[in-house]
Amino acid sequence: MRIRRTVIACAAAVVTAAFVAGCGSASAGKDPAKDTAKEVETDAVQKRLDEFVKDGAIVGGEVTIRDGDDSAQALAGVGNRETDAKYPSDAHVRVASVTKAFTSAMVLQLVSEDEVDLDASIEEYLPGLLHGDGIDAGKITVRHLLRHQSGLPEIGDATQPQDPEVTFTPQQLIDMALENPVQAEPGEKMIYTNTNYVVAGMLIEKLTGDDYGDALKERITKPLRLKDTYLPEPGDTGLAKPHPQGYFVADGEPKDVTEADASGTWASGGIVSSGADLNAYFTALTEGEVVDKAQLKQMRDTVPMTGVPGVEYGLGLMRLPTECELKLWGQAGDVPGFQAMTATTADGKKSATIAINQSPSEKFGPEQLLGLLSTALC
Repeated sequence: MRIRRTVIACAAAVVTAAFVAGCGSASAGKDPAKDTAKEVETDAVQKRLDEFVKDGAIVGGEVTIRDGDDSAQALAGVGNRETDAKYPSDAHVRVASVTKAFTSAMVLQLVSEDEVDLDASIEEYLPGLLHGDGIDAGKITVRHLLRHQSGLPEIGDATQPQDPEVTFTPQQLIDMALENPVQAEPGEKMIYTNTNYVVAGMLIEKLTGDDYGDALKERITKPLRLKDTYLPEPGDTGLAKPHPQGYFVADGEPKDVTEADASGTWASGGIVSSGADLNAYFTALTEGEVVDKAQLKQMRDTVPMTGVPGVEYGLGLMRLPTECELKLWGQAGDVPGFQAMTATTADGKKSATIAINQSPSEKFGPEQLLGLLSTALC
Protein backbone atom coordinates (compact mmCIF):
# COMPACT_ATOMS: atom_id res chain seq x y z
CA MET A 1 0.00 0.00 0.00
CA ARG A 2 1.51 3.31 -0.99
CA ILE A 3 2.09 6.08 1.47
CA ARG A 4 -0.09 8.89 0.19
CA ARG A 5 -2.87 9.99 2.49
CA THR A 6 -6.35 10.48 1.06
CA VAL A 7 -8.62 13.41 1.75
CA ILE A 8 -11.16 11.16 3.48
CA ALA A 9 -8.71 9.13 5.52
CA CYS A 10 -6.32 11.84 6.62
CA ALA A 11 -8.68 14.92 6.96
CA ALA A 12 8.08 21.47 -0.83
CA ALA A 13 18.09 23.78 -7.97
CA VAL A 14 18.60 25.59 -8.78
CA VAL A 15 20.27 24.71 -12.02
CA THR A 16 23.57 25.39 -13.76
CA ALA A 17 23.79 26.40 -17.38
CA ALA A 18 25.58 23.13 -18.11
CA PHE A 19 22.98 20.81 -16.62
CA VAL A 20 20.25 23.31 -16.43
CA ALA A 21 21.08 23.05 -13.20
CA GLY A 22 15.23 19.88 -4.05
CA CYS A 23 2.66 4.35 5.74
CA GLY A 24 6.11 3.39 4.06
CA SER A 25 7.72 0.02 3.92
CA ALA A 26 10.16 -1.23 6.48
CA SER A 27 12.98 -1.19 3.93
CA ALA A 28 12.41 2.49 3.15
CA GLY A 29 12.48 3.35 6.83
CA LYS A 30 15.84 1.68 7.52
CA ASP A 31 18.96 3.78 7.86
CA PRO A 32 21.17 1.87 5.41
CA ALA A 33 24.16 4.17 5.80
CA LYS A 34 24.38 3.14 9.46
CA ASP A 35 24.46 -0.56 8.51
CA THR A 36 27.28 -0.67 5.98
CA ALA A 37 27.47 -3.99 4.17
CA LYS A 38 30.70 -5.44 2.82
CA GLU A 39 28.82 -6.87 -0.15
CA VAL A 40 28.29 -3.40 -1.63
CA GLU A 41 31.37 -2.67 -3.75
CA THR A 42 32.75 0.87 -3.47
CA ASP A 43 36.42 0.47 -4.48
CA ALA A 44 35.99 1.85 -8.00
CA VAL A 45 33.88 4.77 -6.79
CA GLN A 46 36.34 5.51 -4.00
CA LYS A 47 39.24 5.57 -6.45
CA ARG A 48 37.43 7.92 -8.81
CA LEU A 49 36.33 10.22 -5.99
CA ASP A 50 39.87 10.34 -4.56
CA GLU A 51 41.22 11.33 -7.97
CA PHE A 52 38.85 14.29 -8.17
CA VAL A 53 40.11 15.51 -4.80
CA LYS A 54 43.76 14.95 -5.73
CA ASP A 55 43.29 16.89 -8.99
CA GLY A 56 41.70 19.80 -7.14
CA ALA A 57 38.39 19.32 -8.93
CA ILE A 58 36.41 19.17 -5.68
CA VAL A 59 36.85 20.05 -2.03
CA GLY A 60 35.11 16.90 -0.88
CA GLY A 61 32.22 14.58 -1.50
CA GLU A 62 30.27 11.46 -0.71
CA VAL A 63 28.75 8.65 -2.76
CA THR A 64 26.16 6.47 -1.02
CA ILE A 65 25.23 3.23 -2.76
CA ARG A 66 22.25 1.07 -1.89
CA ASP A 67 21.79 -2.50 -3.15
CA GLY A 68 18.66 -4.10 -1.75
CA ASP A 69 18.83 -3.74 2.03
CA ASP A 70 22.59 -3.19 2.03
CA SER A 71 24.42 0.09 1.72
CA ALA A 72 27.92 1.55 1.72
CA GLN A 73 29.60 4.92 1.32
CA ALA A 74 32.68 6.34 -0.32
CA LEU A 75 34.01 9.57 1.23
CA ALA A 76 36.80 11.84 0.04
CA GLY A 77 38.28 15.25 0.71
CA VAL A 78 37.45 17.66 3.48
CA GLY A 79 34.20 19.00 4.83
CA ASN A 80 35.81 22.10 6.27
CA ARG A 81 38.80 23.83 4.67
CA GLU A 82 39.56 25.92 7.74
CA THR A 83 39.82 23.00 10.17
CA ASP A 84 40.82 20.39 7.56
CA ALA A 85 38.11 18.13 8.98
CA LYS A 86 37.28 15.16 6.78
CA TYR A 87 34.07 15.10 4.79
CA PRO A 88 31.52 13.69 7.26
CA SER A 89 29.62 10.47 6.65
CA ASP A 90 25.82 10.55 6.51
CA ALA A 91 26.04 14.28 5.85
CA HIS A 92 23.14 16.70 5.53
CA VAL A 93 23.47 18.69 2.31
CA ARG A 94 21.41 21.05 0.20
CA VAL A 95 20.06 18.81 -2.57
CA ALA A 96 18.99 21.63 -4.90
CA SER A 97 16.74 20.54 -7.78
CA VAL A 98 16.46 17.01 -6.44
CA THR A 99 13.69 18.78 -4.50
CA LYS A 100 11.62 18.71 -7.68
CA ALA A 101 11.17 14.94 -7.40
CA PHE A 102 9.46 15.49 -4.04
CA THR A 103 7.32 18.37 -5.26
CA SER A 104 6.14 16.53 -8.36
CA ALA A 105 5.31 13.40 -6.34
CA MET A 106 3.06 15.39 -4.01
CA VAL A 107 1.24 16.86 -7.01
CA LEU A 108 0.79 13.35 -8.44
CA GLN A 109 -0.62 12.23 -5.08
CA LEU A 110 -3.20 14.99 -5.45
CA VAL A 111 -3.95 13.69 -8.94
CA SER A 112 -4.73 10.28 -7.42
CA GLU A 113 -6.97 11.98 -4.88
CA ASP A 114 -8.93 13.62 -7.71
CA GLU A 115 -7.81 17.03 -6.49
CA VAL A 116 -5.72 17.80 -9.59
CA ASP A 117 -6.08 17.15 -13.31
CA LEU A 118 -2.68 17.21 -15.00
CA ASP A 119 -4.17 18.66 -18.17
CA ALA A 120 -6.26 21.34 -16.48
CA SER A 121 -4.94 24.89 -16.55
CA ILE A 122 -3.14 26.31 -13.55
CA GLU A 123 -5.56 29.24 -13.77
CA GLU A 124 -8.30 26.88 -12.61
CA TYR A 125 -6.45 26.23 -9.34
CA LEU A 126 -4.54 29.48 -8.75
CA PRO A 127 -6.61 32.15 -10.52
CA GLY A 128 -4.79 35.40 -11.18
CA LEU A 129 -1.36 34.16 -10.04
CA LEU A 130 0.28 34.19 -13.46
CA HIS A 131 -0.20 37.37 -15.42
CA GLY A 132 1.71 39.78 -17.60
CA ASP A 133 2.70 40.47 -21.17
CA GLY A 134 2.49 37.30 -23.23
CA ILE A 135 1.26 35.07 -20.39
CA ASP A 136 -2.00 33.18 -20.82
CA ALA A 137 -2.39 31.14 -17.63
CA GLY A 138 -5.46 29.48 -19.11
CA LYS A 139 -3.18 27.66 -21.56
CA ILE A 140 -0.57 26.55 -19.00
CA THR A 141 -1.45 23.12 -17.64
CA VAL A 142 -0.17 21.41 -14.51
CA ARG A 143 1.64 18.95 -16.78
CA HIS A 144 3.36 21.86 -18.54
CA LEU A 145 4.66 23.08 -15.18
CA LEU A 146 6.00 19.72 -14.01
CA ARG A 147 7.68 18.99 -17.37
CA HIS A 148 9.03 22.52 -17.84
CA GLN A 149 6.93 23.28 -20.89
CA SER A 150 5.09 26.33 -19.55
CA GLY A 151 7.35 28.92 -21.20
CA LEU A 152 7.33 30.94 -17.98
CA PRO A 153 10.31 33.23 -17.31
CA GLU A 154 13.00 32.29 -14.81
CA ILE A 155 13.15 33.91 -11.38
CA GLY A 156 16.77 35.01 -11.62
CA ASP A 157 20.33 33.71 -11.60
CA ALA A 158 20.20 31.10 -8.87
CA THR A 159 23.75 29.92 -9.59
CA GLN A 160 25.18 32.90 -7.70
CA PRO A 161 25.36 33.13 -3.88
CA GLN A 162 22.65 35.25 -2.30
CA ASP A 163 22.52 37.20 0.93
CA PRO A 164 21.61 34.57 3.59
CA GLU A 165 19.75 37.22 5.56
CA VAL A 166 17.25 37.80 2.77
CA THR A 167 14.03 35.76 2.99
CA PHE A 168 11.51 35.41 0.17
CA THR A 169 7.87 34.41 0.05
CA PRO A 170 6.68 32.23 -2.86
CA GLN A 171 4.64 35.18 -4.11
CA GLN A 172 7.76 37.36 -4.18
CA LEU A 173 9.57 34.70 -6.24
CA ILE A 174 6.71 34.65 -8.74
CA ASP A 175 6.62 38.45 -8.88
CA MET A 176 10.36 38.54 -9.63
CA ALA A 177 9.95 35.97 -12.39
CA LEU A 178 7.05 37.85 -14.00
CA GLU A 179 9.24 40.93 -14.37
CA ASN A 180 10.94 39.00 -17.20
CA PRO A 181 9.48 38.16 -20.63
CA VAL A 182 7.97 34.77 -21.39
CA GLN A 183 10.32 32.28 -23.03
CA ALA A 184 7.89 30.31 -25.20
CA GLU A 185 4.25 29.45 -25.75
CA PRO A 186 2.86 26.78 -23.38
CA GLY A 187 3.71 23.32 -24.71
CA GLU A 188 5.98 24.68 -27.45
CA LYS A 189 9.27 23.50 -25.99
CA MET A 190 10.99 22.25 -22.86
CA ILE A 191 12.78 25.07 -21.01
CA TYR A 192 13.99 24.21 -17.50
CA THR A 193 12.68 26.90 -15.17
CA ASN A 194 12.57 26.97 -11.38
CA THR A 195 9.48 29.17 -11.59
CA ASN A 196 7.47 26.12 -12.65
CA TYR A 197 8.09 24.36 -9.36
CA VAL A 198 7.43 27.42 -7.23
CA VAL A 199 3.97 27.46 -8.83
CA ALA A 200 3.68 23.71 -8.17
CA GLY A 201 4.54 24.30 -4.51
CA MET A 202 1.85 26.96 -4.26
CA LEU A 203 -0.60 24.49 -5.82
CA ILE A 204 0.26 21.94 -3.12
CA GLU A 205 -0.31 24.51 -0.38
CA LYS A 206 -3.61 25.65 -1.87
CA LEU A 207 -5.08 22.15 -2.16
CA THR A 208 -3.71 20.60 1.03
CA GLY A 209 -4.13 23.61 3.30
CA ASP A 210 -0.61 22.94 4.63
CA ASP A 211 2.64 24.83 4.30
CA TYR A 212 4.90 23.08 1.79
CA GLY A 213 7.28 21.90 4.53
CA ASP A 214 4.41 20.42 6.54
CA ALA A 215 2.96 18.72 3.46
CA LEU A 216 6.39 17.25 2.73
CA LYS A 217 6.58 15.89 6.27
CA GLU A 218 3.05 14.46 6.41
CA ARG A 219 2.96 13.00 2.92
CA ILE A 220 6.52 11.75 2.43
CA THR A 221 9.20 12.05 5.10
CA LYS A 222 7.16 10.91 8.11
CA PRO A 223 5.55 7.85 6.45
CA LEU A 224 8.88 6.79 4.96
CA ARG A 225 10.80 7.66 8.14
CA LEU A 226 13.24 9.89 6.27
CA LYS A 227 14.82 11.47 9.33
CA ASP A 228 17.37 13.63 7.45
CA THR A 229 15.02 15.24 4.92
CA TYR A 230 13.36 18.59 5.53
CA LEU A 231 12.68 22.04 4.14
CA PRO A 232 14.35 24.66 6.37
CA GLU A 233 12.05 27.28 7.82
CA PRO A 234 12.42 30.82 6.42
CA GLY A 235 15.30 32.44 8.25
CA ASP A 236 16.97 29.10 9.10
CA THR A 237 20.26 29.51 7.25
CA GLY A 238 22.16 26.59 8.76
CA LEU A 239 22.19 22.84 8.18
CA ALA A 240 21.44 19.97 10.54
CA LYS A 241 24.55 18.16 11.79
CA PRO A 242 26.63 16.48 10.59
CA HIS A 243 27.23 18.54 7.48
CA PRO A 244 30.11 19.76 5.35
CA GLN A 245 30.72 23.39 4.57
CA GLY A 246 29.66 24.39 1.06
CA TYR A 247 32.08 26.25 -1.24
CA PHE A 248 31.66 28.55 -4.22
CA VAL A 249 34.75 29.27 -6.31
CA ALA A 250 35.16 33.02 -6.84
CA ASP A 251 38.34 34.51 -8.32
CA GLY A 252 39.97 31.11 -8.11
CA GLU A 253 39.42 30.72 -4.38
CA PRO A 254 36.68 28.61 -2.72
CA LYS A 255 34.40 30.82 -0.62
CA ASP A 256 32.31 29.40 2.21
CA VAL A 257 28.63 29.84 1.30
CA THR A 258 27.18 27.23 3.65
CA GLU A 259 24.70 29.61 5.21
CA ALA A 260 21.75 30.25 2.92
CA ASP A 261 18.03 30.83 3.14
CA ALA A 262 16.17 28.04 1.36
CA SER A 263 13.22 30.35 0.70
CA GLY A 264 15.08 31.56 -2.39
CA THR A 265 14.56 28.20 -4.11
CA TRP A 266 11.77 26.74 -1.94
CA ALA A 267 9.72 24.00 -3.68
CA SER A 268 12.08 24.06 -6.65
CA GLY A 269 15.34 23.47 -4.79
CA GLY A 270 15.28 24.14 -1.05
CA ILE A 271 15.24 20.68 0.54
CA VAL A 272 18.04 19.37 2.79
CA SER A 273 18.65 15.61 2.84
CA SER A 274 21.27 12.85 3.05
CA GLY A 275 22.50 10.12 0.74
CA ALA A 276 20.76 7.39 2.74
CA ASP A 277 17.45 9.26 2.74
CA LEU A 278 17.55 10.04 -0.97
CA ASN A 279 18.32 6.43 -1.85
CA ALA A 280 15.44 5.29 0.36
CA TYR A 281 13.09 7.86 -1.17
CA PHE A 282 13.84 7.09 -4.81
CA THR A 283 13.63 3.35 -4.09
CA ALA A 284 10.21 3.82 -2.48
CA LEU A 285 9.10 6.04 -5.36
CA THR A 286 10.20 3.45 -7.92
CA GLU A 287 8.43 0.65 -6.04
CA GLY A 288 5.11 2.51 -6.05
CA GLU A 289 5.08 3.42 -2.35
CA VAL A 290 4.94 7.19 -2.85
CA VAL A 291 2.63 7.43 -5.85
CA ASP A 292 0.72 4.58 -7.45
CA LYS A 293 1.95 2.84 -10.59
CA ALA A 294 -0.32 4.86 -12.88
CA GLN A 295 1.09 8.15 -11.57
CA LEU A 296 4.66 6.84 -11.65
CA LYS A 297 4.09 6.10 -15.33
CA GLN A 298 3.06 9.75 -15.79
CA MET A 299 6.23 10.89 -14.03
CA ARG A 300 8.25 8.77 -16.46
CA ASP A 301 6.56 10.23 -19.55
CA THR A 302 9.54 12.19 -20.85
CA VAL A 303 10.66 14.70 -23.44
CA PRO A 304 14.28 15.42 -24.44
CA MET A 305 15.90 17.84 -22.00
CA THR A 306 16.80 20.97 -23.94
CA GLY A 307 20.55 21.57 -24.05
CA VAL A 308 21.46 18.33 -22.28
CA PRO A 309 22.12 15.50 -24.78
CA GLY A 310 21.10 12.06 -23.56
CA VAL A 311 18.94 13.27 -20.68
CA GLU A 312 15.15 13.07 -20.80
CA TYR A 313 12.77 14.85 -18.44
CA GLY A 314 9.38 13.66 -17.20
CA LEU A 315 7.28 15.06 -14.38
CA GLY A 316 10.00 15.84 -11.87
CA LEU A 317 12.06 12.81 -12.88
CA MET A 318 15.05 12.57 -15.19
CA ARG A 319 16.01 9.57 -17.26
CA LEU A 320 19.79 9.62 -16.92
CA PRO A 321 22.29 8.12 -19.37
CA THR A 322 24.97 5.70 -18.15
CA GLU A 323 28.13 4.07 -19.45
CA CYS A 324 26.27 0.74 -19.51
CA GLU A 325 22.84 -0.56 -20.49
CA LEU A 326 21.08 0.34 -17.23
CA LYS A 327 18.02 2.58 -17.28
CA LEU A 328 18.29 5.05 -14.42
CA TRP A 329 15.64 7.40 -13.04
CA GLY A 330 16.53 10.26 -10.74
CA GLN A 331 17.19 13.95 -10.35
CA ALA A 332 20.11 16.33 -10.15
CA GLY A 333 20.88 19.93 -9.36
CA ASP A 334 23.06 22.46 -7.65
CA VAL A 335 22.86 25.51 -5.48
CA PRO A 336 25.84 27.68 -4.54
CA GLY A 337 28.12 25.45 -2.49
CA PHE A 338 26.58 22.08 -3.30
CA GLN A 339 25.92 19.61 -6.10
CA ALA A 340 23.73 16.51 -5.88
CA MET A 341 22.66 13.69 -8.15
CA THR A 342 20.61 10.66 -7.20
CA ALA A 343 19.17 7.81 -9.23
CA THR A 344 17.76 4.32 -9.00
CA THR A 345 17.52 1.48 -11.47
CA ALA A 346 14.17 1.01 -13.20
CA ASP A 347 13.34 -1.93 -10.91
CA GLY A 348 14.38 -0.06 -7.77
CA LYS A 349 16.92 -2.68 -6.73
CA LYS A 350 19.96 -0.40 -6.75
CA SER A 351 20.35 3.31 -6.13
CA ALA A 352 23.12 5.83 -5.61
CA THR A 353 23.40 9.41 -4.42
CA ILE A 354 26.32 11.76 -4.99
CA ALA A 355 26.85 14.87 -2.88
CA ILE A 356 29.65 17.37 -3.53
CA ASN A 357 30.32 20.37 -1.27
CA GLN A 358 31.32 22.72 -4.05
CA SER A 359 29.54 24.58 -6.84
CA PRO A 360 30.01 23.28 -10.40
CA SER A 361 33.26 24.21 -12.14
CA GLU A 362 35.09 23.38 -15.35
CA LYS A 363 36.73 20.48 -13.52
CA PHE A 364 33.61 19.05 -11.92
CA GLY A 365 30.01 19.29 -13.06
CA PRO A 366 27.27 17.20 -14.70
CA GLU A 367 29.61 15.08 -16.81
CA GLN A 368 31.62 14.03 -13.77
CA LEU A 369 28.48 13.40 -11.71
CA LEU A 370 27.12 11.11 -14.43
CA GLY A 371 30.45 9.32 -14.62
CA LEU A 372 30.43 8.66 -10.88
CA LEU A 373 26.83 7.46 -11.12
CA SER A 374 27.80 4.98 -13.83
CA THR A 375 30.74 3.75 -11.75
CA ALA A 376 28.45 3.25 -8.76
CA LEU A 377 25.60 1.44 -10.51
CA CYS A 378 26.87 -0.18 -13.72
